[in-house]
Amino acid sequence: DVDEGVAELRQAIRIRPQYSRNYMTLGLVYYRAGRYREALEPYRRASELQPTEAGPFSSLGTIYHRLGEIDRAIGYYEHAVRLGPNAAAHANLALAYYTVTRYDDALQEYQASLSANPRSAFNRRNIGDVYQRLKQPEKARAEYEQAITIGNELVKVNARDFRTIALIALCEAKLGRRADAERHAAEARAIGPADRETLQRIAEVHARLGHTATALKDLEAAIARGYARKEARENDELAPLRKLPAFVALVAEPRDSTNR
Repeated sequence: DVDEGVAELRQAIRIRPQYSRNYMTLGLVYYRAGRYREALEPYRRASELQPTEAGPFSSLGTIYHRLGEIDRAIGYYEHAVRLGPNAAAHANLALAYYTVTRYDDALQEYQASLSANPRSAFNRRNIGDVYQRLKQPEKARAEYEQAITIGNELVKVNARDFRTIALIALCEAKLGRRADAERHAAEARAIGPADRETLQRIAEVHARLGHTATALKDLEAAIARGYARKEARENDELAPLRKLPAFVALVAEPRDSTNR
């Protein structure tokens, strides 16, 4: 219940208007709900209250990235890295560079993020994607293998980590391991049926495996939970679906859309 959550956070802000974490939490609620423009105001306020902290600026970059304002997003990400180099800030900047096809820069930033957090399965997958763009398939495969290995170790610690299970499935699909990918995609959906990121990821898995109807169903569920249609249109993993009329209709922007 997003609106009830927002109301409680607004009340918390009224009680402690100088406490930046309440603004960050409010921004995150809007972000998770796909209400990106509404997330800008609380993140900006957090950046004013904590001008030397990287987090609010990195979050602003993420919102502008979601809104398709990539140059502005890069500016915020680069400022976040300057203020406090950390794994998330470097990874966000890397993704922005990847989006504008600055692949060498993206690789450098992902590697910086990995240095700060060596146990990141997500960074390993992302580095694999960069190597694919740089036409270095063997290096890409090695990174996908590492992502699977690290992911399985993480799942041993938390068996209900559905996002990591979905990521494992995607990497397995990239490596052509169809049965494993299908099994892990089904597991991720079973234990994370309402999670936007998980639904997006398993839609990507099924798109890669050629399961068109299932991919569209999962993508529709992800969009209903806030996954931006623009992102879906530009998502490389969903490329096998792009010429399908059902996909085109699903990712078309509603005429009354104002938040994305």
